Amino acid sequence: MIQEEYKKQDFIKSYSKLSNLWTKISVPLRAIAVFTVTSFLSCGENIKQGAVNNILLFDTIQVNETYQIRNDLTMPKCSLTVRFIYPADDSENDRLKEIQELFVVNFFDESYSGLNPKEAVHAFKEHYFSEYKSFAEEYIDITEDKDELAMLLTGVGEFTNRIHFNRGDVVSFFTDGYRYTGLNPFVDYVKTACNINLKTGTLIQESDLFNDGYKEKLAPLIVQKIVEWHEVKDIEELKSYGGFRIEYIVPNNNFLIDAEGITYLYEVYEIAPHSSGRSEAFLPYSEISLYLKKNSVVAEWAGLK
Repeated sequence: MIQEEYKKQDFIKSYSKLSNLWTKISVPLRAIAVFTVTSFLSCGENIKQGAVNNILLFDTIQVNETYQIRNDLTMPKCSLTVRFIYPADDSENDRLKEIQELFVVNFFDESYSGLNPKEAVHAFKEHYFSEYKSFAEEYIDITEDKDELAMLLTGVGEFTNRIHFNRGDVVSFFTDGYRYTGLNPFVDYVKTACNINLKTGTLIQESDLFNDGYKEKLAPLIVQKIVEWHEVKDIEELKSYGGFRIEYIVPNNNFLIDAEGITYLYEVYEIAPHSSGRSEAFLPYSEISLYLKKNSVVAEWAGLK
């Protein structure tokens, strides 16, 4: 499988929900850290709005750090930028802790479960640089050629999340970012989605939205939308254009919700080689209403109520 081929190329162990993005990189350095916390209401301009938004306050934790190997300006360095948006105090939602937990776990991974947002960001940063330190030391011991070290070990990582939609007891957000190190010839990107039911404090899964048998019915529609996304003529051109494996283009539970429809996201290597990049497939409710459950959280927007 394409995914397995990619894992073999990644000489460093992937370790989070951002696994297609992260590699184990590390180095002994002194950090320059900047932490800021800002607050904003749910009606921010980046949020896709409907008639009535959920009353929810968000905070943002930002981290910008640069580690310089051995505090030597002639050596490579690794930088990390994190911008993590999460629900803050909300007296009107008694499920705030559960919702915060879902933001943490879906931005980082399950190993950060039980940590509050600030603790999770700090732990993630420490792990990132700890792994970078361990890995870089191995290469420093092998060669003293600083040009070679700079080529191999200079690294950049930037990860953010954004609120896509916040209405009707649904919050939909996505994690977006990239990672680059000299040891990997490609810049790797990630965009993963998360949808939360604010009433229940649980994730919204495909099975919560669609009737049985939906995968077989949605797959051809998603393929056609990806043809349009990449601006090619037809499926055959899609396969020849970027080496797409049509059999891999199926509902993948990585989707965003809003009042207009559902958008499926496909990562690099998920359905095609790296050179083809990411893919998105927007399915308007008018085209999928027959496959939706009448009691789902999107039923009203789909005209089923």
